[in-house]
Amino acid sequence: MSIFLRSILKHHYLLSSSKRFLASTTSTASELKLSDTCVQRLQAIIKDQSQKLRVFVEGGGCSGFQYKFTIEANNLNKEEDLIFEREGVQVIVDKDSLELLKGSTIDYQEELIKSSFRIIGNPNAEQASSMVSGSIRAVNKGRRLTNFPSRAAITLTDSAVRRIKELLNAKPDSLALRIGVRQRGCNGLSYTLDYAKEKKKMDEEVNQDGIKLLIDPKAQLTLLGTEMDFVRDKLSSEFIFNNPNIKGTCGCGESFNV
Repeated sequence: MSIFLRSILKHHYLLSSSKRFLASTTSTASELKLSDTCVQRLQAIIKDQSQKLRVFVEGGGCSGFQYKFTIEANNLNKEEDLIFEREGVQVIVDKDSLELLKGSTIDYQEELIKSSFRIIGNPNAEQASSMVSGSIRAVNKGRRLTNFPSRAAITLTDSAVRRIKELLNAKPDSLALRIGVRQRGCNGLSYTLDYAKEKKKMDEEVNQDGIKLLIDPKAQLTLLGTEMDFVRDKLSSEFIFNNPNIKGTCGCGESFNV
């Protein structure tokens, strides 16, 4: 563990020792739960018994700490790591991270805009966001993946088009997906994605490759020239907004300002 994180942990212990004492009276030192969806997702993605999900805490993000997830094989430190097992799947947590995770649950949440492993119900966290948002990246024209005019309302990569088609085919009563914006995070704004059954009066309509997007009026100016991508790996899948308008993003990359 880095010196930086150890210093943060020391500071955390001093500020919240009373809270941790109360929490320890209701849970054991090794209590960490795996939700049903977490177990199901791990069973789906891990076929090699030597592979395990590692969960750890590091400094950063909007609130001082952020949770990280990786898939590892044969990388167990017997002195520092603990293994939690349920229904044949295993999760590794180092002892220092466990101090900040004790009593919480590892969950896998599926949302339109992002699906990923998350930590929920953490009694040691003074504040945490329950909202799920796609990642936002500040980009310049040279880093775009599409060849559409950069000042179009929004353009979609082939991967994003395929994913939106999948979503709309699964919801035949929906006309389109609607992109919105809301207040959240340390940088103020984040994008949302919902099914839309009808076009509202001030919505901007975007048609590309046979799919339809509606943009809420509050999101229109912040999206101008943005490229919407979709990426997927074993641990997560999400829509990413490569946005040339933003001036800054938060540490977790899910909120921004313009």
